[in-house]
Amino acid sequence: MLAGMSEPQPDVAALAAMRHPTRMRILAASQDPVTVEEIAGQLGMPVTRLYHHVDRLRSVGLMEVVGEKKNGAAVSSVFRATITDVAATGSFEDVGLILDDARRDAISSHVGDVRAFGRTVATVPREAAEQLSVMIEEAVQAFRDADKGQGELFTFTYLLAPLAGSQSPLLIRPVGSDDVSHLKRVLYDAVSWDPERVLPPFEIVANHPEVSRYHQGWGRDGDLGVVAELDGEVVGAALCRLFTEDDHGHGYINDRTPELAISVWEGHRGSGIGARLLTSLEEAARQEGIDRLSLSVDNENPARRLYLRNGYQPVSSDESGVRMIKEL
Repeated sequence: MLAGMSEPQPDVAALAAMRHPTRMRILAASQDPVTVEEIAGQLGMPVTRLYHHVDRLRSVGLMEVVGEKKNGAAVSSVFRATITDVAATGSFEDVGLILDDARRDAISSHVGDVRAFGRTVATVPREAAEQLSVMIEEAVQAFRDADKGQGELFTFTYLLAPLAGSQSPLLIRPVGSDDVSHLKRVLYDAVSWDPERVLPPFEIVANHPEVSRYHQGWGRDGDLGVVAELDGEVVGAALCRLFTEDDHGHGYINDRTPELAISVWEGHRGSGIGARLLTSLEEAARQEGIDRLSLSVDNENPARRLYLRNGYQPVSSDESGVRMIKEL
């Protein structure tokens, strides 16, 4: 959500446009009507470096023209930012992107020491949690209302998220002999992630040679897997398997690097379960003396962002997708 001079409105394009420190500084400098030349003077930057940033901010509605200013024969447009800050709601993946952006903005331009607030976990009654939210909102409002003409430029970011309580802990356990059906679902999800792709029934896809090579005869040397359970219900799983030059999948690197697959069931995505599964599978691989994992993912598959955030690096790409590895 973007919160500013009007009602908050969802705008992914606007959030993407703000992923540049210079644009954040432009928005801070244009809270009151100002010309691009005046912004350049405030930021100590050549005016020619700012025009395309201003155009991008205008194109997504973050700045607007509010008038003109004459300087002799020349006429300059006067701009004003339409927002004062960003508030986001959504999945951990969505909010994580915003937090990453805020961190990069701070790194690119901060001076002096950094004060960190957060990483605090406590059991709080619902009423107290709501009071805490109100207190944070009041602090944010004071931040918004501060006199923009004086003082230093700061960035303020806070994440308040309820965690799973003792009644419904997430359990990550090793794959058992009765979990092959869950592994098949992982592989089916890997194929069927695109809702526009029409596929045959589950069992036909799961037993196709290109898919069954990942689960058939499960339990051979090098097979590793973990399952996520919530309240006793399986909500996701991850697996990895060694292949050979003569028989392998799209993510094959060599016969010493297992290829992984992972899925979190619909309705449980965006809550950090995928990252927990990856971390647990990686730890199991380390204990087996494995020093890296590989995978293949379609360019448009949203899971690619999960892999990138968790340290998987692209090494090649073709019509089958992007091949990625992670050193353990």
